[in-house]
Amino acid sequence: MWISAFTRRVRRAYAPGVLYLAEFYLPEDSVLSEVARRIVAGAAEAAASGADVSLADLIFVAADETCFALFTASAPDKVAAAGSLAGLVFDRVVTAEAARL
Repeated sequence: MWISAFTRRVRRAYAPGVLYLAEFYLPEDSVLSEVARRIVAGAAEAAASGADVSLADLIFVAADETCFALFTASAPDKVAAAGSLAGLVFDRVVTAEAARL
């Protein structure tokens, strides 16, 4: 990856692999930083067992009690395993595409 020395904004590159979007529900008063910590720990535990999965982004729409987690992984079952290890049940995991502007 080449980054110009004149670039002021650093763009986050996604790790190699496929992007997956996991959707799940949380109470409106959930603390996003705590949920993120749990998911990162779950993904790290799954990775320690040989799964190539990592959290890329997390979005919480509190008014709808909906959370979207964007992962890089080799397969959707790796994402589901990371969620399970985080104590979360993902309602769906689908292939996703993202663009950083």
